[in-house]
Amino acid sequence: MISNDQQIQDTMKPTFFTIALLALIAGSLFAQTTKPGLAAGEAQEQPSRFPTELEVSLSPRDIVYATKDTTVLRMDIYRPQAQTEALPCLVFLYGGGFSSGSKDSKTTMEFCHQMTDRGYVVIAINYRHGMAGVKDKGFKMVRSLERAIGIAVEDLYSATAYLLKNAQAIGIDPSKIMISGSSAGAVTVLQADYELANRFERASLLPDDFSYAGVIAFAGGVFSREGRPDYERQPAPTLFFHGKEDRMVKYKSTRFFNIGFFGSHALTKRFKKFGFPYVTYRFEDMGHEMAVLPMQHHLTEINNFISSCVLEGNHCRIDSTFVDHGLPRADYGNWNLNRLYK
Repeated sequence: MISNDQQIQDTMKPTFFTIALLALIAGSLFAQTTKPGLAAGEAQEQPSRFPTELEVSLSPRDIVYATKDTTVLRMDIYRPQAQTEALPCLVFLYGGGFSSGSKDSKTTMEFCHQMTDRGYVVIAINYRHGMAGVKDKGFKMVRSLERAIGIAVEDLYSATAYLLKNAQAIGIDPSKIMISGSSAGAVTVLQADYELANRFERASLLPDDFSYAGVIAFAGGVFSREGRPDYERQPAPTLFFHGKEDRMVKYKSTRFFNIGFFGSHALTKRFKKFGFPYVTYRFEDMGHEMAVLPMQHHLTEINNFISSCVLEGNHCRIDSTFVDHGLPRADYGNWNLNRLYK
């Protein structure tokens, strides 16, 4: 793995991974140029060359990984320019309350570049926004949120299946695919690992023997209809970041009989009880800001988690609370769901 201070040489020649990846992109681009109604063998206009960005950065953008409900889902691939071997892969999902957001946001792009600089192939994906335009209240909102979480998980599984199929071309180690997300993205990655461990129906999109190598959640949680979440198989090593005053994504839990949402505090208790590997960072006097700030101020902790708990396979069990952290507050830190879906 590339160390934090190792300089990447921009002048190195393209590697096998570069050539294979460009071939993959070529197929994708040519496939998208097919015009409806063309007979077999009929000539069609083809792009004369790859976009300059693909040639220069070797980090392709807007690769189609699936089409769902007429929605074309795309991913961006960030790769170290000096890559010479298959690398661990980190998939990232942005936040936005399942109603908005994009892989092209400044925060997402900066985080992806930071992690690529640390030696990982990083994949940023778009996913369907199941809460877009929804004005439900009360229990109807719960059902709408459950549906939105479910389709986001399905999209993440589809993106993962695409990565597994094209791992060699992209230059990733399929046994070291990690997932990470912010806010709604954090809920999605935690839910995806929970459903995969329990082999929910959606998990059939992935091979039976597949498991994520690690999970990193910036203010996330798990929705359950079976009370406190249980795991039939051991979940991936998980890194939790959460503000203790978060009103948007509950830090503890909220429950009505067996239906509930379980935040980082509640999940950490379950991981502790069953001996699952985890690292939890709690932040006093912070709200939903922790959906963003760790990507800017705690890159060392993130990289250490990946190095030790994921790649080296250490059975991490760390629970720390930051009190005098000096992190900035933000208006959105005090938001709740009513404010988001008003």
